[in-house]
Amino acid sequence: MWRKVWTAAGILGAAVVAYCGLTANPAQAAVADGVISLEQPATLYQGFDATRQSTGRTLAAGTRWRVSATQEVDGVQWYEVATNAWVTENAQFNPVVYQPIKLAQPTTLYTGYGPDRQSTGRVLPIGSAWKVLNRVVVDGIAWYAIGANQWVTMDTSANPAVPANFTNAVLTVTVNNKNGANIYSTYQPNRYQTGTLPFASRWRAGRQAVAEDGSLWYQLGTNQWISATSGITTGAVYPASAQINGVPLIAQRPELPNGCEITAVTMMLRYAGAKVDKMQLAREMARSKDPNKGYIGNPWDRSGVTIFPPALMGLVQKYAGNAINMTGMSFDAIRYQVGLRQHPVVAWLTLHGFPYHAVVVIGYDASNVTYLDCWTNQRGTMSIAAFEKNWQTQKRRAISY
Repeated sequence: MWRKVWTAAGILGAAVVAYCGLTANPAQAAVADGVISLEQPATLYQGFDATRQSTGRTLAAGTRWRVSATQEVDGVQWYEVATNAWVTENAQFNPVVYQPIKLAQPTTLYTGYGPDRQSTGRVLPIGSAWKVLNRVVVDGIAWYAIGANQWVTMDTSANPAVPANFTNAVLTVTVNNKNGANIYSTYQPNRYQTGTLPFASRWRAGRQAVAEDGSLWYQLGTNQWISATSGITTGAVYPASAQINGVPLIAQRPELPNGCEITAVTMMLRYAGAKVDKMQLAREMARSKDPNKGYIGNPWDRSGVTIFPPALMGLVQKYAGNAINMTGMSFDAIRYQVGLRQHPVVAWLTLHGFPYHAVVVIGYDASNVTYLDCWTNQRGTMSIAAFEKNWQTQKRRAISY
């Protein structure tokens, strides 16, 4: 049963009147003098009856709209605010839309928001943005649901601290761009470019800061700032522990008995979102008698030997959008990639009787390193001391993105 009432004849339906200071009640609206005042976001529909379709637009809370007509359908009141554009105060037709959040610090992912919550072991990186599915306030602290049983909070009491200053940090420009990395006047949005740093150059960083958009920046000098995505900083302070979940474990055998390197790279690229498989990449990677230029032999037979990070840079760049040759860097480089950026690292070790073997580093804590081993097809752990000693036998070869 429809009941139609025309109001405010001659007034433009799309006219909006500035309004503020409203009290938040789910999907509530108030109508007075032909104007509807939205106290919560309201979905805009094309039509009002059973054939209505969402326009995909949401009118903001705190706005006021001229009403040109009203309709009542099955007890639900609808208001026309533009030509065939309708809203209602009924919560059934106004799902709550939360603004995405951008993290301003390394943020621990929890299983819930109550006192019985547990850390998942995963730390989300600075500057990452997340769609919010729900919001709950507990003891004055806001918690945000970003997935099923996945909650975060901006409150520092639940997250590892990010210090503003450090004294022994060195940034190495690692962006895969021979033109180098840009220097800016400040880390805030009003920044402008002042210069360029050469690729592979090293610079001392004395301070880090988080911009309003959640991005992390390092200060190299007075009014000289560089984005943290431009290079790896060693000697800074990183989360005490970190764990990357969701990296697929892929066995190299039986197809690639000598293909640990490309299998490990496949695992890393799959986590990065690339739709690739180990055989595809094994065929695609370069071949050479020099492992810094390509794979020696073939990974699917006895002729296979190894391949080193420089020869894989192009492949990683192609499928991940960036490639970082971490060879020769300290363990802080792994802390940076895994702890802050949540990017797995493929590292070369000496394991299982092989002179060369690659694993995917996915986590660490104060004592141990966690990695995925494509030879055993299992997750492994090793003390940081043992890992660094072993890694050194391979000249600290590693690659990430």
